[in-house]
Amino acid sequence: MRAEVFWSQSVLEILEEIRPEELDEIDRDMALLERFPRMYPVKRGGRYRGHRWFACGNWLIFYRFASGKVFIRGVWPARIPLPR
Repeated sequence: MRAEVFWSQSVLEILEEIRPEELDEIDRDMALLERFPRMYPVKRGGRYRGHRWFACGNWLIFYRFASGKVFIRGVWPARIPLPR
């Protein structure tokens, strides 16, 4: 099974500010997420309660998986990003 990935507009705007090396790492993880969308844990509380999430470099990625599709809903700094 290969899930289609959809990005929210707000996440796309954040990605425009991320360094190219970090974008490459996110791209690699997205390829894995397409194949195994249920492999990450579900957040039980807080802002993204009910979303699955994983750490990717300096970022936390929050998503929902429904109807065979992955919806990327949030990208949050896991730590303060280095300046460009």
